[in-house]
Amino acid sequence: MRTALLNIKRIWPLMPMVMMYALTYAKPAKQDSARAIRALALANFYSLNPGVRVETNPVTGCPQFLWGDLFRYQNQLDPVDATYEFFEQNKDLYGITDPKRELKIISNSRRKDTSGPFGSLVILKQIYKGLEFHQSKIKVSFNRSEKLLSVVGGFVPIPKISTKPSIDSNSALTIVMNDLKLSKNYKDPIIESKERLTGRPSDWPPPPKLSIVNHKGKFYLAWVVRQPVGETFSDWEYFVDAQSGFIIRKEDLTVRDPASPPSGKQKTPFVPVQKNRTDSTAPSTPEKQ
Repeated sequence: MRTALLNIKRIWPLMPMVMMYALTYAKPAKQDSARAIRALALANFYSLNPGVRVETNPVTGCPQFLWGDLFRYQNQLDPVDATYEFFEQNKDLYGITDPKRELKIISNSRRKDTSGPFGSLVILKQIYKGLEFHQSKIKVSFNRSEKLLSVVGGFVPIPKISTKPSIDSNSALTIVMNDLKLSKNYKDPIIESKERLTGRPSDWPPPPKLSIVNHKGKFYLAWVVRQPVGETFSDWEYFVDAQSGFIIRKEDLTVRDPASPPSGKQKTPFVPVQKNRTDSTAPSTPEKQ
C-alpha cells in the first residue's frame, strides 16, 4: 500500500501533461485506449527516470529516442539479454506484447572506436506475425562499461492485417517486369558481365521478400522486389500489394545528378546526388477472414 502511494505521488505532478497528451492524440476507441496506456506508461517512466531525455513519435506516441541513465533496467552484462529486459519492462510504453517475438536481433557488435563513450551496439528489427516490418530498425547502445545508455528508433504498433498473400513471389516479379516493360527472362547486362568474369552466379538481385510495409500511414502485406536495369543504370525497388497485385510504390534507388536526364534516357552513369521516386495512392486491402 505504501509503495502504491509513493508511486501515485511521483506520477501526480505529471497528470496535467498526461491529460493534455491523451486529448491531443485522441483517436477512435481502440487507438485512444492504446494511447492512454502509453501516456500513463510515459508518465511513470519520467517519474522513475527523471534524468533521461525522451522524444516520442507524434503519430504513435511511442518513444523514438531515449538517452541517459538507463542502468536500472540492466541486471546482467550481456547486451542482448539487457536489451530484451529493457523492452520487457517497458512493454506498455512501446506497445509491445512479447519482445522476443516482436523484436529480432539482426546485429550485436562492439564498436571498434574505444576512445568514445560507446561500447556494444545491438540492432533490432520489428517483426509482425513472423514477417519483418520493412525498414524498421531500433539501435540500443551501451557505454564502455556495457551499461545501457540509449535506445534510438521506435516500435510501430501495427493494426491487425492478414499475413496470407493472395499472389506469390513469381506473380509479383511478373508485375514488376511488366511495369518496367522488360521481358520475362530479362537479366541485367552488368550482372551478366560480372558472372562471366567471376564464373560464379550472382546473388543480386535478391528474391522478392514478403514484408509488412507502411505507406502514407496505411499498413500492407507486400512483396518487396528489387530489379536492376543495367541499360539505364537503374536499381528499382517495388512494393507490390500481396493481396491485390497493386503497385503500392516504386523507387529508383540509384542516386543521380539533377542535371542528368531521367531514368531510361541517359547514356552514361550518374553522379551520386538524389533519387527518383514514384508513390501510388494504393487502395486499402481488407483482411482475409
